[in-house]
Amino acid sequence: MIEYAVRKHFPDLPDTTGPRDYARNYLEKLIQVPFRIPALGEAETRIYVTLLLIGAVIGEENDGYKRLITASRERLKKPWDTTPIDFAFVKASLGDAAGNAQDMLVLSDQVGPTLAGGTRGNPRQIKRFLNTLLLRHQMAQGRGFGADVKLSVLAKLMLAERFLPRFFEQIATTAAVDPKGQCATLAHLEGSSAGGTSAATTLKKSVRKEPEDAEPASGALESATLAEWMASQPILSWAKVQPPIAKEDLRPYLFVTKDRKDYFGAAVALGHLAPLVEKMFGPKIAVQRLEAELRQLVPAEAAQIFEAVRSRVVGSDSFEAQPPGIDGLTVLVRTQPALQNSLIDLLEAIPVGRYGPWVVSGWEGVIADAAAVQRFEQLLQRWAAGSNAVLKIAAAGALKVRAGSRR
Repeated sequence: MIEYAVRKHFPDLPDTTGPRDYARNYLEKLIQVPFRIPALGEAETRIYVTLLLIGAVIGEENDGYKRLITASRERLKKPWDTTPIDFAFVKASLGDAAGNAQDMLVLSDQVGPTLAGGTRGNPRQIKRFLNTLLLRHQMAQGRGFGADVKLSVLAKLMLAERFLPRFFEQIATTAAVDPKGQCATLAHLEGSSAGGTSAATTLKKSVRKEPEDAEPASGALESATLAEWMASQPILSWAKVQPPIAKEDLRPYLFVTKDRKDYFGAAVALGHLAPLVEKMFGPKIAVQRLEAELRQLVPAEAAQIFEAVRSRVVGSDSFEAQPPGIDGLTVLVRTQPALQNSLIDLLEAIPVGRYGPWVVSGWEGVIADAAAVQRFEQLLQRWAAGSNAVLKIAAAGALKVRAGSRR
């Protein structure tokens, strides 16, 4: 902030000086002892998490809690040789009140390592996470379904929500439409992580062998998602966090995350189409196998699916690379040509400056009607004349290819 103020105060610096270098040099004349506050280590983070959680349960003004703070500070005098505080350590300070803190010790062991790595030891981010966790749990109690929300399960889901948002989205959208509120693919992931099963073995067990001309089984789509998860070390680490949640009804937990997103409104409106919408966000090869199923939709159903996918694509708010769902829309529009203008409406609605070059190609056989082709080429011309340098080059190249193909 001070560097920013210096740059604003001296706006007419010569270009050769560079405003950032000038501001930094200016401050170096005033401040001779630079110091960066080091991040908390894993052991320090777990102690910090434990103390915050216990304080939330028994109250920060409790005399036993104050003794626990003092004892923890003594232990932290050698942070390079510190182990997380255990129940015996807590009981020595809290006495009879230690029973109320036992669940918090377990929860601290559960979330501490992931929080330490994910927040890079930032105390403010750690406290915000725990505040949100406890607030959501209290919301469930206030609404009358607190017994259906286990704090440990909620914490594990929130770790995914905070540090693996795409993974969390996949779990949430699947569980929201499942009759039992479960995400079956998690059973393979958590089972593999717990038992040391190889990814290849897990994938073989999760999908049946189908004839080449058969319709794609749901297991094939699940295996594609599982392959994506098994290739991610952060997701595998998350899967090892206790407790396993594959057999939990996750709908109560998703309800208390409605401050971020409502996973039920769209699912209820879509009805029997909701599972198909989820498949539209799968890998490209899996989405292409949905073509026969999409071709059988009546126009009203196709329009409903298009709108559901479109809203999630726009909601992703990231368009430099092709967002998930675009492959699904491509197949849907190819099988339902009446949606071509809706697709171009979507392409026009995104601010030009947000696009990456992916958007100029891949529409062959999708945008095919003469009127739709004309609209798309006008859109290419606008992109080629715009200020987005990367998109400008890509659009100009696409126009040349189109012009050459008509000769």
